[in-house]
Amino acid sequence: MLYDKKSPATIEAMFSSIANDYDRVNTITSFGFHKIWNRRLIKAVLKRVTPEVHLDLCCGTGSIGVALAYKIRKKITKLHLLDFSKPMLEHALHRGLEYGLKPSQLEIHFEDAQSIPLSSNSVDSATIAYGIRNVKNPLLVIQEVNRVLKKGGIFAILELTMPTNRVVAYMYKKFLIKVLPALASLVTRNPLAYHYLSRSIQEFIPLSHLQLLAESEGLKIVKKKCFFTGVCSLLMFEKL
Repeated sequence: MLYDKKSPATIEAMFSSIANDYDRVNTITSFGFHKIWNRRLIKAVLKRVTPEVHLDLCCGTGSIGVALAYKIRKKITKLHLLDFSKPMLEHALHRGLEYGLKPSQLEIHFEDAQSIPLSSNSVDSATIAYGIRNVKNPLLVIQEVNRVLKKGGIFAILELTMPTNRVVAYMYKKFLIKVLPALASLVTRNPLAYHYLSRSIQEFIPLSHLQLLAESEGLKIVKKKCFFTGVCSLLMFEKL
């Protein structure tokens, strides 16, 4: 199958096919660094707001949303986990219950991040990690998040990006083309998925463009951080 985010059904099928191996492959291909980046994202959000209602878009297996909610489990009333892959959502729900979150605190949504099934001004904070580069129209995601966020709400984007340094970018591109798919092929039943994911990182819009899209919708940038020479980036916005 040819994976192309212009055809969301193919991306849904891809993520569903790798759901069982997703966390393990991420650990191997990032050499464990993604766990550090995830913690940095959660820490940055909770430093700005203690949400009663949090939305985790493209939630995958729930590693971000569940970990965030667990840290404030006595205060959070609802964790919305949204993904367009049912197998991913099943893993996310299981993770939430395994962490000890109450069923009443968890709500899963089998939906596209470009159309969020929540009321306007109903969410205190929202996150999307390693997902916005895989949606057909990132601007629609930003617009939808802006709609559902309450005034003063926080929206954080964590994404794999290309370094701006030419030498580092050249070396990283070699890693994405040769090493990443090879590592993934050792532990996943669908190595072609990681050829797509490698390509999606290289082809995604620059971080500065993503920031401009959010600011064009009236969101205020409150944090911008690049990790490990820019292979991963964090953008955080506030709804004014």
